[in-house]
Amino acid sequence: GYLGSSRSPSSDPAAFDGRGGELLAMGLGVSSFKGLSADQGIQVISEHLRQRGMTLQDAFTWCDRDLSGEITWEEFYQAVELCVEHVSGEAPDVEALGAIFHRFDENRDGRLSLAELASAVEKVDRTERLGHSVLERG
Repeated sequence: GYLGSSRSPSSDPAAFDGRGGELLAMGLGVSSFKGLSADQGIQVISEHLRQRGMTLQDAFTWCDRDLSGEITWEEFYQAVELCVEHVSGEAPDVEALGAIFHRFDENRDGRLSLAELASAVEKVDRTERLGHSVLERG
């Protein structure tokens, strides 16, 4: 399933790219996230994970560098920064990433759990599906 681990975690994000070339572990190649809403940023991340066959568990494990079972702001930023800079040559937009992090952090404790990631992605996906449904009927 999408939440379960499909492969063993790796400290090398390139291991998640089947071609072994691009460093797209979190799939942040579109931009620095500047100008995107938190929900749009979550949608970009979610869609890229699906395209690469990564689960949320894969992404969570890769970001959780200290293996604490939670992702801190620093771990989140470092993971995104690594991906964005490699793909686009730009630094990620701190303000946009902060909004995404806070959108994920439902209990506002400054740390992300796998359940929080899953909940935020599910809400954004549900809203996106509803939007497409309304447009198709319109």
